[in-house]
Amino acid sequence: MAGSVMPPRFSALQPSSKLEGEYLIKIPSAYTFGPRIFGGAAVAVAHKAVNDYISKNYPDLDQPDVINIQWQFLRYLTPTEACIFITPVHIGKSASTVRATIQQGGKDAMVGLLNLTNIAQPANGFSFDVPWNINPRPTEVNLSKLSDDADDRWISILTPYNPKGFRKVHSYLKFFVPVDLEDPSYREQWITPTDPDNWFTNDMLGFVADVSLPILDNYFPGSTGSQASSVKIGLQQRKNRNAGIAETLDESSGSYIAPAMISSQSMNLEIRKRLPQKGVKWLYVRATAKRIMNSRMSMKVEILDEGMELVALAQHLCAIIDLRRQQGIKGKM
Repeated sequence: MAGSVMPPRFSALQPSSKLEGEYLIKIPSAYTFGPRIFGGAAVAVAHKAVNDYISKNYPDLDQPDVINIQWQFLRYLTPTEACIFITPVHIGKSASTVRATIQQGGKDAMVGLLNLTNIAQPANGFSFDVPWNINPRPTEVNLSKLSDDADDRWISILTPYNPKGFRKVHSYLKFFVPVDLEDPSYREQWITPTDPDNWFTNDMLGFVADVSLPILDNYFPGSTGSQASSVKIGLQQRKNRNAGIAETLDESSGSYIAPAMISSQSMNLEIRKRLPQKGVKWLYVRATAKRIMNSRMSMKVEILDEGMELVALAQHLCAIIDLRRQQGIKGKM
């Protein structure tokens, strides 16, 4: 890809301890949508800070797993220095709750409650098989073929990274979407990091839960972020690769043309499985719109691993922003 560079690795999302319960963060501009920090990146940094806080201040507790996160997004963050303040709400023997507040410029930008425990305990706790399945059934896949972009039921989409681009955050992932999907109310995708040194770990699940390709674009004819457009773009990218044609990199690289976009007002993330410490390379993500009305969308996100075991569930309340009223953006994302 002509002029292509790689974005910073996931390890760039790292808080630094300042005082007890206080952490400094500076999320790189590579994790932005336009001038604003991508909310999922901030959730990931806060997850790491909370794990660090518990392990340092309550070393006798065996609670390494964040299992539930409730975030309210109050103001946009920009890629400048911000602070995370963590305070205990309840510290228990088997589970604890802390409050995390992200401030920038002296104002609260995000406020969250995080619950921690040990997912593996109690080892002899009640467990029952339940007949839950993701519905509609996921498109069949052969992951060994998918990694070579050779499963004809799926097509890959790459967003070229450009430091001046609008949707830089999508360049961290290679998306695979089904070639045949007609229901506009959901998007399904297999994702894998574009950088071979990046892995999906539990503290990155907030990032994953927020990064799905857009559902909203399916309802706007002509939007280049829709399911149909994604397939068209993916097929063209495959054709260009096979022909040895390098894609030109400019400020429009990876942009979508659409009259509106969503902005999360709240996120509730439930983590059901501890991923391997090193992480995993593949995750299945299903984002489903439950209701779209009066410029608000309720969205559910289901995250599964390679064995189609449930890893996490997320619920978002999103505001729909009319880009036709946004000066300077002009509908290009």
